Amino acid sequence: MNFDDSPEDKAFRAEFRAWLTANNPGPIPPDPDAAFEFRRAWQKTMYDAGWAAPGWPREWGGREATVSQRVIVQEEIALARAAVIINAIGVWN
Repeated sequence: MNFDDSPEDKAFRAEFRAWLTANNPGPIPPDPDAAFEFRRAWQKTMYDAGWAAPGWPREWGGREATVSQRVIVQEEIALARAAVIINAIGVWN
């Protein structure tokens, strides 16, 4: 099985990586209340750019991303050590 990105996925990865590099707010604060507010603000930033729920339809704030593109978003978030959004399970499924 070939796990290389398709040309479309490669462009998607490059777009998200560039956006994430420009917008990643850095490490999560250690205080639980501050961490929640930090992640909440980060989720709003991601939502405003269409990245919080990339698999959702565009009219709901998503990007209609394919399964492989949703995996790319997860990979890039992990590689950038960016914060995970609040309620990610409910949003990314």
